[in-house]
Amino acid sequence: MRNDIMGVLFDNLTLAEAVDAGERLAAGPGFAYVVTPNPEIVNLARQREDYRQVMTMSGPEDEPLQPLVKAADKISAVIKCVEERISGNRDFSKAEQTITQAIRDMKLPEADYFMEEFLPSYGLTIEEQDYTREAGLKFSESSQMVFSKVLK
Repeated sequence: MRNDIMGVLFDNLTLAEAVDAGERLAAGPGFAYVVTPNPEIVNLARQREDYRQVMTMSGPEDEPLQPLVKAADKISAVIKCVEERISGNRDFSKAEQTITQAIRDMKLPEADYFMEEFLPSYGLTIEEQDYTREAGLKFSESSQMVFSKVLK
């Protein structure tokens, strides 16, 4: 049985059933994730229409933002895949490729910019990123970063 919470269907499971389902997901192929609703947020959304609209992005002014939120969700997933790959877990390689292509297919300049400019630095060390040269940062003797110029 599934519960509808603000338009999102959640499986109604006992703790033992949830553990069993999680083990099956972990053992299975591909990419999976588990989501649990926050009861305080759900309750507030039930009580206040304005809050529900913000949480579900169902207000009239939200329509242009919906593709950006979907892209951000996909970018978050691909970052998780990159982190898994960097840590040596190859189980998410196919998911990383699929999600990356899905982001490209969205044809959103904002998402494309993030993927080109920022995603490559995920998983790199500070030395590999070389922020000191690229961002105009200097490291003081106390290892605190000090801006030496404003980025253009």
